[in-house]
Amino acid sequence: MIKKNEEIVAALNVLAEIFYNRPTMAQVQKLIESGVFEYWPQWPNSTKDDSHLKVLAKLKHQLSINSIEDIDNDFLQLFISPKAKKAYPWGSVYTSKVNRLHGETTRAYVEFCKQQQLTFSSAQTEPLDHFGLMLPALSVCLEQNIANGKAAEELLAVHLLPWARRFLECVSIFSTSDYYNHVATLTTLLFDHLESRLSQPVISIRLYK
Repeated sequence: MIKKNEEIVAALNVLAEIFYNRPTMAQVQKLIESGVFEYWPQWPNSTKDDSHLKVLAKLKHQLSINSIEDIDNDFLQLFISPKAKKAYPWGSVYTSKVNRLHGETTRAYVEFCKQQQLTFSSAQTEPLDHFGLMLPALSVCLEQNIANGKAAEELLAVHLLPWARRFLECVSIFSTSDYYNHVATLTTLLFDHLESRLSQPVISIRLYK
């Protein structure tokens, strides 16, 4: 069972900001000055040689050397490009045979959000199964311990993890800056930790992208 963890909640909110919002110098500077990396979730028995700590160090380094133009261009070609996004951030693009938005898995997730009374505001009208919107939903489920933790488990095992690693793989493959590559790796490691705490298996879904 996944228990409430303030560090994991904070990490999910930081990752949501990175994956959802177009980067700005103010955002990157805030990330550097927040000290969030100093309080990133530590796994039991972790050491300075652990992989997630190495990735954190690399990410901090990239923040200090990448120009905001490089990071912004990477964000645009990965998630925004009107021609062909390199890493589509919506779950149903991966789970739908025709790679469509608002697919069957989107509708199932919308119903889940209604059942758990999860509401989120977005500046854009788009499907709720956007990776950057599902992370704060998971954060809320954990922070409020909705349904004694079962809501967070269902969100992960049924609605997010079945496709999220493929999305993160696309980010890593097609990222033109080490910034998003390292963020994707860090997110994958966090998901590995969360999955190891689940009391139910992640459902198996065929992916089409």
